[in-house]
Amino acid sequence: MSASTLTLDCQTQLVLEAYICYEAQKLELLDKLAPYIEPPLLPENFKNGPQIISTIETLVESFERTLSDQSESMDLAVDFGIGDNFDKSRLITCYSCLLARVLCKTNWGRIVGILDMFKKICISLIESERTEVVPDIVLHTRRFFINQCSPFLKSNHGWSGLISFQNGLSSGGKLKNSPENRYLQAFFKTFAGFVGMGLLIKVVTSKF
Repeated sequence: MSASTLTLDCQTQLVLEAYICYEAQKLELLDKLAPYIEPPLLPENFKNGPQIISTIETLVESFERTLSDQSESMDLAVDFGIGDNFDKSRLITCYSCLLARVLCKTNWGRIVGILDMFKKICISLIESERTEVVPDIVLHTRRFFINQCSPFLKSNHGWSGLISFQNGLSSGGKLKNSPENRYLQAFFKTFAGFVGMGLLIKVVTSKF
């Protein structure tokens, strides 16, 4: 497979599968996930794949620290009905609405927020013995990114753009006129916009 044939769709699938496998492994849940999703073999023309995954982890952890005051009030297993009387269609519907609300405007900060939500829902499913639904969440998230974020991703070097974004954060925002600095500003504006994330989840899920 040449670099030109590694489509954005393929990249997105690889990124989502590799990231959730990485997070599951950290929590010693990979054995439960393995029957449904195994760590993907990244092709040679996606050599920066591991760096993209580690960058996502760093950014998501930063995002979670920023929202740490809300974490205690966010119980995804309860809000999304992952437990007794589980309704897969309701979960997908609620998740779709949440994605649409968060990604009403696309920037790296909002994409990181979606990846955080993606991780939390997948881990909740695994811990609740609903691992068979994780591939559906991966598929739905991939389709959403492709349908809603393709222009942004294509104009910002695909998923590799996250690495430049993280470098902009690490530099202390000194790249005054660079795209990375604009992403940095958008990132913190996004954080400010996520002050009500816990409330947003409850509002969205209460409608279904």
